[in-house]
Amino acid sequence: MLEATGQLQSAPIPFYPDEVGKAATERKPKTLRDVIPSWVARNGPKKASQDHTQRALDLLEQPVGLVPLPELTKAHGALLTKWFKAFREYLAVICPQCM
Repeated sequence: MLEATGQLQSAPIPFYPDEVGKAATERKPKTLRDVIPSWVARNGPKKASQDHTQRALDLLEQPVGLVPLPELTKAHGALLTKWFKAFREYLAVICPQCM
């Protein structure tokens, strides 16, 4: 920031009230669900897109659970794919007309 005197002044440090008093280890790691509100605010998706996203997360969490973002890997996606295949085979047995 430039003052009227032409001297460079350091920018103010951002203040995050919800972070005050919390040690880094006490913070709950973010998951994909935590990202949805910022995605909605930034992109303004239609209600249908938001519903599809919620359903996709519901499906992901069944075989994988709530995984913190830093720990989410391709292996979780592979597990979801295996789960879909197993579910499809299960569905074919209990409801052949559904397939």
